[in-house]
Amino acid sequence: MDKIITSDTFTAEDIKFLAEYELITIEPFFRADTFSLSGKIEYGPFTPPIKTNVPIWVALTLKSQKLCKIISPSWLTVENLTILLDSETKETKFSAVPFYYAEISRMLLQSAEDDLKSPGELRMLLQQLKEKRENKIRIGLANLEPIPHKINNISAREIHIMRPTFVMVFDSLRRIQETTLKKSSGQNLSETTRRTVDIMSSQNIDDLMDIEGEIADYGEFMTYD
Repeated sequence: MDKIITSDTFTAEDIKFLAEYELITIEPFFRADTFSLSGKIEYGPFTPPIKTNVPIWVALTLKSQKLCKIISPSWLTVENLTILLDSETKETKFSAVPFYYAEISRMLLQSAEDDLKSPGELRMLLQQLKEKRENKIRIGLANLEPIPHKINNISAREIHIMRPTFVMVFDSLRRIQETTLKKSSGQNLSETTRRTVDIMSSQNIDDLMDIEGEIADYGEFMTYD
């Protein structure tokens, strides 16, 4: 599935649906030939104990019928999450995580906990990682500039949280800058930009963003405990 999120009406469940098409490795407990979804990509054959890759929703369906063991993704380990959390704590930039890391980890912890090593520690680390990244979102939105910079390593969940606020804030910045340009045709662009930032800084950022509301809306879906 293409990693594209464009609709203003995308919900957490929509993103979960897309995440379910990511591939994951399983060890099948049954024998079967290959099969295809919509006549396109083929999966299998299934021959124990040879591992194979299938979409997550297929893996979870087989798991619910006791027909496979799900192999934990390489990033979903205590060791790797500890490294990610350490990087997230020390660096101002977002650490590199799988695009659907939040949705995938949530689904696996819900439906395949017995296939994961140290699930309790995984929950704790994922929760801490989520909170660190959410805090960076708050800080970033409180310090936006008129000319937006590219933000790397943002996950699908975080795009869902940030998108409405980004659209609103940058639209406000654009309108303020246009007004300032009309009123100060004699000023250079850098001076106009500075004044725009000053105007934005004088406003209460909480009036311009509802990041807490966005995170709260997502909260029930993403709770790891």
